[in-house]
Amino acid sequence: MQAFIDYFSSVPDRDKLWAIGLFTNKRPKKIVDLIILRLWVTDLICIPDWLFDESLAVVSDQCETIGLLVSKKKDSDEKSLSEWMQEISDFSKKNEDDIKEWVIDSWNNLDNNERILFNKLITGGFRKSVSVNIISKALSIFYDIEKTHFAHRLVGKWNPINSHFNELLLTENYKDYLSRPFEFMFTTELQTDPSLLGTAQDWLAEWNLNGLRAQLIYRNNELFVWTTAGELVTDYFPTLKKICLAINYDFVVDGVIIGMQNKKILPSSELTKLIHRKTITNKSTSAIEFEFMAFDVLEYRSNDTRKQPLIKRKSLLNNLKEDSFCNVLKISEEINFENWNQINAKINDLETRKSESLILKEKSAPYEIVSNPFWWKLKAEPYSVLAVLTYAQKSPERGSLNYVEFTFGLWEDQDLISFAKTPIDLPEDEIVEIIQFVRKNTIERFGPVYSISAELVFEISFENIHPSKRHKSGIQLKNPNIKKWHKEINAKDAHRLKDLMLFLKN
Repeated sequence: MQAFIDYFSSVPDRDKLWAIGLFTNKRPKKIVDLIILRLWVTDLICIPDWLFDESLAVVSDQCETIGLLVSKKKDSDEKSLSEWMQEISDFSKKNEDDIKEWVIDSWNNLDNNERILFNKLITGGFRKSVSVNIISKALSIFYDIEKTHFAHRLVGKWNPINSHFNELLLTENYKDYLSRPFEFMFTTELQTDPSLLGTAQDWLAEWNLNGLRAQLIYRNNELFVWTTAGELVTDYFPTLKKICLAINYDFVVDGVIIGMQNKKILPSSELTKLIHRKTITNKSTSAIEFEFMAFDVLEYRSNDTRKQPLIKRKSLLNNLKEDSFCNVLKISEEINFENWNQINAKINDLETRKSESLILKEKSAPYEIVSNPFWWKLKAEPYSVLAVLTYAQKSPERGSLNYVEFTFGLWEDQDLISFAKTPIDLPEDEIVEIIQFVRKNTIERFGPVYSISAELVFEISFENIHPSKRHKSGIQLKNPNIKKWHKEINAKDAHRLKDLMLFLKN
């Protein structure tokens, strides 16, 4: 991000616009094929194909190989990024002979790094992307303007060729108001007994469901969906538009986007991966059913409701649900309880709990960002299993003797199946003892990874568990940690993989 801020401070607006465009997939189409570029360079410097292939085998990238084979032959006035991009656009309409003459002349005026970048731009090989969130944050810091102001504009349909920097990013626009989300209200983890919050009847409780936190904004018949990271993700969840079809007034709701696949809730990490893909395809979303689990209404019939008590906002949210007539919109389920003992029992009950945490909310509280929180997160005691140390991985730093990550396995028949990786967070004397064991009991080495004799047993805690096709164990843990080293337990008495599967929800 700092690199963008430094760049913005040193170049004119046209170059800023092109830099943003190149890193957000607003790139020109290729004007020449790589195979043609290869023919031009071998002809220019008079080398046989076999020598080019040998060079390519060392470098492994054709654009880079071509760039390194040519030398800078003359000095000329340096062109700005926008001037280069304008030339690329102009020559896309020329014939091959004209393009060849221009490309060779350009090679002669560029150094190695510039030539490699030039080759990638004219062949469509420049594929470096930076999230709109990062660029928006850099612009926000540089211009001292709210980040969401830029995020909305950058995700729209625009092209650096025919766009003007000020008009696109700085000029006031009525849509800035329409799309702008409210500042999110967050929870604070409760480190004490909930009874210290006062009377239980003054609070309500909801499960902290696994999903993507977002505000759903509907104004002037347009829908905008913003994440807490300041990313506009409306186009990734087209089914959410169904929520608004029967509603004829403006509203803003806060909640969680939930992805369902095979009737099971996907981990929030899967939704995060989805919105960070370069392109949206039906294939990437067709197998997933999306719902919006709303838990608060911040604007109702064009009126800001954040100052109203939570219990009143909940009533308005139910009204909105009735007006929507849409099953995609859900209302978060409140947990019935009469005293704090019941809350503590529910959060730690494996059979009935729906999340690794629940949220306590004061019924009379407004939706405000204040120093004394109105929302508290109450976390369950983590799950845990007894596992065997199987692998240790050294730091990638040259010459380092530190082990940065350890892998643990559970028994399946006579084999240990890896299921978790984590650094060691134990007392210093135990860490020293473990490292000494690893050095003396290494069986095989795979680069920086060492296979260890299966003797040490550790208690591994974790907050949640999800099915995973990408892992041999068939599961993925959330926040695994080493809780304790059990020196008294034999490795054969560690848990089996089927024991871990009991924690999966049906």
